[in-house]
Amino acid sequence: MSFKLRKHQKEMLDICKDILSGEKPENIIASVKPGGGKSALPVILADSLIPAVADRILWIVPRNALKWQGEEEFTDARWKTPHRIRAAINDSDPCRGLQGYITTYQAIGTNPELHLKEVKKHKYIVFLDEPHHVSVGSEWEAALAPIMENAWLKIFASGTFSRGDGKKIAFLDYNGMYIDLTETKTTRIIEYSREQGLKDNAILPYKFRMLDGKATWEEKGIIKSSQISTRNEKLSSRALFTALRTEYAYQLLDAAILQWQEDCRNWLTNMQESCVNMNTELDQPKLLVVSPDIEHAQFYLQHIKSMHRLRAKIATSEETIQARRNIEDFKTGDLHILVTVAMAYEGLSVKPVTVIAALTGIRSIPWLEQMFARGNRIWGSWKKFCTIFLPNDMRIKEAIRTIEQEQLLSIHDQNERGEKNPEDMEETPSGDSEPWINPLKSSADDHELYVPELSYVTPSTQEEILKKEIRNIKELELSGKNQGALLVARKLFYKRIRMICDKSLEEMTLPELTKVWMKLRELYI
Repeated sequence: MSFKLRKHQKEMLDICKDILSGEKPENIIASVKPGGGKSALPVILADSLIPAVADRILWIVPRNALKWQGEEEFTDARWKTPHRIRAAINDSDPCRGLQGYITTYQAIGTNPELHLKEVKKHKYIVFLDEPHHVSVGSEWEAALAPIMENAWLKIFASGTFSRGDGKKIAFLDYNGMYIDLTETKTTRIIEYSREQGLKDNAILPYKFRMLDGKATWEEKGIIKSSQISTRNEKLSSRALFTALRTEYAYQLLDAAILQWQEDCRNWLTNMQESCVNMNTELDQPKLLVVSPDIEHAQFYLQHIKSMHRLRAKIATSEETIQARRNIEDFKTGDLHILVTVAMAYEGLSVKPVTVIAALTGIRSIPWLEQMFARGNRIWGSWKKFCTIFLPNDMRIKEAIRTIEQEQLLSIHDQNERGEKNPEDMEETPSGDSEPWINPLKSSADDHELYVPELSYVTPSTQEEILKKEIRNIKELELSGKNQGALLVARKLFYKRIRMICDKSLEEMTLPELTKVWMKLRELYI
């Protein structure tokens, strides 16, 4: 390789060297956070093992967008590789003289016999990309099972090894409710966390801007209202569903557009002051808008065009041909605003995305991580983070806690990660399906809840950030109370801190401060 490999890429190369030396694992599991460079792994495998010990590689992805990107990865000048693969659907000769092919789970599901025949004819490395799309007991598992049985080497690679519906992922062993990442003689493990990616400057941090709001809807003939941020999950879900389809959504979208316009101005100023050759970073910052459904994606698009007089296009899963053209324009052309729905997931890799308007009610951790990762790509020296605008509902805050912990703090070992609440990893979608209510109106609050910018910083700075956030939570909880209620609330607040960690803030270690902060956010925000 002609450039420095990241940790997980080097580990894959080391495994390949072990295989060439005579070791032969049956499986490799690569847990690589989105944006970390997972797509380089098939190239490393092909370069190292073909034709020395294997014949071909079959790379299986969940979406067509990933299929085209995967084909391009093998032509990247960084690799200087003679190996090539081609994007295929269900061709009778999928490789056509090349060293492998890349296809989708759906294509294999429609004609598994064709692919099984190909895998039986040659020694195939089978690379399952984002295998969480294949659940135990599904039709795709049945179609893939004989192919996996005949594979010479199997690789499972994902940034999110969990499913939003709680079902298990096919072909993988579990330890309780988590994928078993214990290395054995037959299974090698590669891990690349978000924390490691931030350390390596491989990905960028997020800056979350959460807006609360009030929504009013009709339910069984009764008019009801609630803040989005209410701790009542049922009311929060109804309020969120309403807000994303009424006035609140456009107010959040407006805030995201203002931030994007500020990014564009700052980018232009930076480019001019730095006297940078504009041809090297000609593209300007981009805005990604994620809608709850196709109908409202059209409404958001019209709002952007009519109210802001901005050029924007739409890409949804139901508009396949046009969606691909619009995505290509967003990636490499002069389109700077894209509105989408489910396509804001794996496969949409656009480095200049600096703002995401997350107008979706889905609260599955894997889905959210993948959506957020559309903005974590490195883009020159100017882009420092991606700003994500989203509703301030209780379930999004639960999801963000998991991401914040990885983004701000060191994660020491797998046991510590295993202590996460299981619901954090297996949330089910909510808020996008409330057919029994009639949304009436909503409005965003003037107040915005700013989640602090959580880039990777020194431990002492992390401590100061956490202590400041804990004090902010205290001030928010105690504000506006009369003297009697104030004394009770203050006493209860400090009692809860002592129950979590019986030390003063100044005496607490970084993990202790983290534990206190996370618990107080859960109780008070």
